[in-house]
Amino acid sequence: MKLSKFILYMFAMSITTFLFSCSEDSSPTPPATTDYSAYYPLSVGSWWIYEEWKTDSNFNPDSLITRDSVVIESTTMFNGKNAFVKVTYDILSGVAIDTTYEYFENNSLYEWTQLNPFTNEQEGWVERGSFTKDYIKYLDTNVTDLIIGDMFSFSGSIKMDITKGINKIINLKNKDYTAFTYNNSAIIDGNATIPGLGSVPMKVDMTEEMFFAKNIGIAQTLTTQTALIMGMGEPEYSKRILIDWSVK
Repeated sequence: MKLSKFILYMFAMSITTFLFSCSEDSSPTPPATTDYSAYYPLSVGSWWIYEEWKTDSNFNPDSLITRDSVVIESTTMFNGKNAFVKVTYDILSGVAIDTTYEYFENNSLYEWTQLNPFTNEQEGWVERGSFTKDYIKYLDTNVTDLIIGDMFSFSGSIKMDITKGINKIINLKNKDYTAFTYNNSAIIDGNATIPGLGSVPMKVDMTEEMFFAKNIGIAQTLTTQTALIMGMGEPEYSKRILIDWSVK
């Protein structure tokens, strides 16, 4: 062992010995943990109404795509966790279009889903976001001959992650709120086998900036998506806006 490494080793051992010899009363008090659950409220009976709009590159609304409502209908013991049952309804038809099971723990949101939605992997509790972590790698994998729809197959890489952004001001019902922002990113890069064209380069790049307001939840989502086939394609923009809500 080199002398410098030996000195560092002895120093570390001395510090360790000192820490273990200290009494319990002399230990530093751990910092208080902030509870961020109010930024993603989960309570039975709460509801949110959203409109999703196609927009220009500055996210100015152009044409309405959908209008739906999200309702927390109940709680249930689900795969070892006391989960909230969240149902999304299409407002026009009144038909339920999605049901999720979620719980919030240690300032992180968990959802029962597939870690890799592109395979037949079994479902499990997946961390979908955190108010105390700057970065979460959600998915980083390679696939071969993945069937997409009935039209073509894809081989290449798929990466998905979540990055904490800066706080921003958002206006809801003529009132300003300071919102936490998080950026969801998904990149699909490889080759698609398309009937009549054969194997061609394909890249899909999507980002979502999500805004979370205290005692409200998800207030807005700004989405940019670019799909390039053989290098050709234009970015598309959309905006999901919270227009009404009731948090119990």
